[in-house]
Amino acid sequence: MLCVNTLSGLGVLHRKILIVTQCSARKTSQELFKTSIDFLSKIPETKEVLLRGRRKFEKHVYGEKPVTALSLYNGYLYRALNKHLVYREILAGKIDFIIISAAYGIVHALEKIKEYELRMDRKTAKYWLNTGLPKVLEEYIEKTKPKEVHGFFTKTGNYTKIYTNINLTKIRNIVEKYTLTTPSQCKGTAKTLTTIGKTINKLITQGKIPTKINNCTNKTTNLLQT
Repeated sequence: MLCVNTLSGLGVLHRKILIVTQCSARKTSQELFKTSIDFLSKIPETKEVLLRGRRKFEKHVYGEKPVTALSLYNGYLYRALNKHLVYREILAGKIDFIIISAAYGIVHALEKIKEYELRMDRKTAKYWLNTGLPKVLEEYIEKTKPKEVHGFFTKTGNYTKIYTNINLTKIRNIVEKYTLTTPSQCKGTAKTLTTIGKTINKLITQGKIPTKINNCTNKTTNLLQT
């Protein structure tokens, strides 16, 4: 990742950021992008954590055609997300984007994966926590050195447990912010997930996390200050 400059007239980010969010139940195997990334090569010390978990859950993978995760996920969050903006800004080195996944653990937005049917329920989240998934996130932050990390999740989801269970001491000298944003007062899961997608768009184009999207209120906490 490179330092972030003007985003093609859409807004300004003067620092490099890592965006972390959750996967979606709805998926499609239609590839939207030409470039893919070998995520495992970027986490040599903890890649076995992912490989072990992916082997455990491979029975839930039914897709035949691997596509980038950014293409694959097609739920409310990802339909609201400006995927092509995300793609351009990743390639430009202006942002980075990873996704917490029930079957794959953590995937890069441009890592190729297959369709699967597995939800991040309490049991699945417990497995990933016990196997050390937060350490994968720690290593990726240590290797890529973003100035800020911003996580976006539903308030009641199990993804948050993984995102908040990293060792903050290990990244404190690397990142200036490690935030958690959860929408509230959205009146339904669909609107909550849509709000997350729109919030990420705003962060990329305007350089900040909005406190409100339509009737939803975003609660953002910098976990380095708690």
